[in-house]
Amino acid sequence: MPDDLSKQKNDVSASLLRKLLWTLAILILLAVTGVILWRSYQAQKASIIGEEEAPQTSPAETTGPVQPGVSESVSPSEKAAPETPSEEFVPRQDTTVELPPAPESQAESDPWLREQLPLANPYPLFGDWLNETSDLLRKWVVLVSEVAQGRVPRKLFPFWAPQMAFAVEETEEGYVIDPAGYRRYDELAQAVDGWDIDLAWRMYRHLKPLIDRIYAEFGRPGTKFDDVLLTAIEHLLQTPQPRGEISLVKPAVMYKFADPKLEALSDAQKQLLRMGPVNATMIKHKLGLVRGKLLKNE
Repeated sequence: MPDDLSKQKNDVSASLLRKLLWTLAILILLAVTGVILWRSYQAQKASIIGEEEAPQTSPAETTGPVQPGVSESVSPSEKAAPETPSEEFVPRQDTTVELPPAPESQAESDPWLREQLPLANPYPLFGDWLNETSDLLRKWVVLVSEVAQGRVPRKLFPFWAPQMAFAVEETEEGYVIDPAGYRRYDELAQAVDGWDIDLAWRMYRHLKPLIDRIYAEFGRPGTKFDDVLLTAIEHLLQTPQPRGEISLVKPAVMYKFADPKLEALSDAQKQLLRMGPVNATMIKHKLGLVRGKLLKNE
């Protein structure tokens, strides 16, 4: 019996030892495997970071220096890449129209103007006016001279007279200009806005000798038409543009501005004011461009 008990104890001890050895072997195997996987992960991570931080090389660096006499290949996208635009505004100079010789007399000027002016102002209604009007150059000279004195020669330009009546709204406080009435001057403002000022200025300088002779027939002696034109433009540019509603009074048949400062304006300035803020701004913009050329004496 003692021998049997001893043998059983030895068997148990041997079994426990084998289990312990297998457990240690498995733990060692797992540890080695973990180390290998960790090192592999660190190496892969370092490779990815190195690629992200590596500086980008230019085509010249990858292909080497360009040899003399050898053209470098450029992709279509690089060829089409626009240059950085300059912030400085460069006005367009119209050099595409070659003007024919200027007319020598007022009688010869109408055909010349009907042929050339549509190139500088293609607005259809302006072309209609050219074809229905005679003494074009003389009437324009008279218009400039009259506006310079604050007057409006309406009888010379019936074509541009608005077809709708002056629109007024009656409120509890009195009368105000109806903004819808400004539309009756839309076509006139669009005709003015249609001018190519560069080309129109070239035509003006081209016709200047004839213009000066026409103005000399009725203008004040010793005055230059350029000065009269500048005076007329600056007079219109000084027209104020009130904000909000424009109040009116009606002491008799005709309406008047309720604001004494507006009522004190010249007829020419009141006419521009009655065209409305949008139309007046369009006209003033073109007048300002002409004023700039006059002051530069181009």
